[in-house]
Amino acid sequence: MPLERLLRIYFLQLWFNLSDPAVGEALYDSAAMRSFAGVDLGSEAAPGETTICKFRHLLERNGLGKTLLKATNQYLKENGMKIGNGTIVDATIISAPSSTKNQDKERDPEMHQTARGRQWYFGMKAHVGVDSKTKRIHTILASAGNVADSDALPHLLHGKETRVWGDQAYQRQTDEIRKAAPGARDFTNRRYRFGGRIDARIKARNRRQSAVREKVEHSIGIIKRVFGFQKVRYRGLAKNPHRLEVTAALANLFRHDAGCSMRERRIGVGACRRKRRSGPAAGAISASRTDRHRVRVEIPVVMTGRFEVPWTGATSAAERQSERLKRPGFRHHPIGSAFSVRFALPC
Repeated sequence: MPLERLLRIYFLQLWFNLSDPAVGEALYDSAAMRSFAGVDLGSEAAPGETTICKFRHLLERNGLGKTLLKATNQYLKENGMKIGNGTIVDATIISAPSSTKNQDKERDPEMHQTARGRQWYFGMKAHVGVDSKTKRIHTILASAGNVADSDALPHLLHGKETRVWGDQAYQRQTDEIRKAAPGARDFTNRRYRFGGRIDARIKARNRRQSAVREKVEHSIGIIKRVFGFQKVRYRGLAKNPHRLEVTAALANLFRHDAGCSMRERRIGVGACRRKRRSGPAAGAISASRTDRHRVRVEIPVVMTGRFEVPWTGATSAAERQSERLKRPGFRHHPIGSAFSVRFALPC
């Protein structure tokens, strides 16, 4: 089975939040997915869940999630989306099953509970570092839910920042910011309630800084709301960080293609498409805005080309995804984008 085909199937699995058996069934039921993955049922069968599972384990064992995120960011850099000098840091909770109705009669020992306000959650945390200008994720980490947000702060900076934004969980970390990025200024929000008194000056400054800080929520929203990564699928912290890294790479491509679609309205479709085709492997799989019942599929990894197939939407095998696909804006935005993957898989 060609590695490119398995990689495309893995991307479909993450885009539609499908399990290994579900994505195998969806390949039989969806002509759009078969065309994107390059599966021809007339010549060979679609890969089964065992093959898909082994390929995923191969990626996890060799730590290729980070490699894929770096390759994606390098592709975007070559096409004009450079990482700036500002970083926004934030953390979000990925829930895990809290039930003890299993063989061990206990919850996942690597997941922990944490509180947000008066609400308690059980799961892991995803710590993200996002570029303040392009909203591109350049660093993403995973930890247990009880790890403090500020503990991951030095690891979320690339070292060339001049400004760092964050919420009140990252306050009083100026020394750590200076160690990781010597030229960075601390723009994290500060506490403004002191007993029963509110400092209006600090509150107004937090409000101004939040106009920039809120951009990180857009990138997190793609991972959790568009791609459906709101709950862990695997036990432990060995497999979930890999899925988080690959999903972050796909979210960057989503933002890049969606941003180009918005620029088409301002500078004209022709100019934006010429810019989109300027990369080494231009292409995307996206839902057309003029014809919502068709999808344009372009070869996204190594090969180049373009062809059209009918968009079938949620099929019987992916019926559990139908509600998510009906969310406003899901079909009206591109599902992925193209890039050139340059890494070798071990035999």
